[in-house]
Amino acid sequence: MYQARGRPINDVLNDTTLSWKAKAMYIAIALNNGMTGKQLKAMSADGLDAIQAGVKELKQSQDIFVQRRHGYDGRQLAGEDTAAVGGHVYVISRADGLCKIGQTRNLAARHVELQRRWGVVTLLVTVPTPNLNNLEGMLHGHFAPKRRAGEWFELDEMDIKYIRGLADG
Repeated sequence: MYQARGRPINDVLNDTTLSWKAKAMYIAIALNNGMTGKQLKAMSADGLDAIQAGVKELKQSQDIFVQRRHGYDGRQLAGEDTAAVGGHVYVISRADGLCKIGQTRNLAARHVELQRRWGVVTLLVTVPTPNLNNLEGMLHGHFAPKRRAGEWFELDEMDIKYIRGLADG
């Protein structure tokens, strides 16, 4: 599933480096809280090649990212519609200080899984949410300049306070 990084639609519309096709695709992805390639194709007379070209353009501009859902065993879930799944968005830190912004429907199982993979990890904050993809995507977009690798970010205490503020309402 493709997710928008949270860039305001007006900024995308005024971006002279993007084609109109890419702009329209971004708007569709943002307004629908994420879309698959199949869903994008169903909305257009364009062929698969055109859809793939637009997606490639948006990925290169870092305006969208691929959201893959994984089960507790780490395998990607096939065909699951995850646009409005509730659970927790979390921030953990590992020994090198990098922080992971992720999502889960089962916080305890995910914490165990992350410790198995990364060693000692510290749960810094959790935010309960009715829509995992929206909140996680918004945070990934907000902290994009601090992204170091995948979902790992170099966050400081002010960033963590900002995320805790979301949990407090």
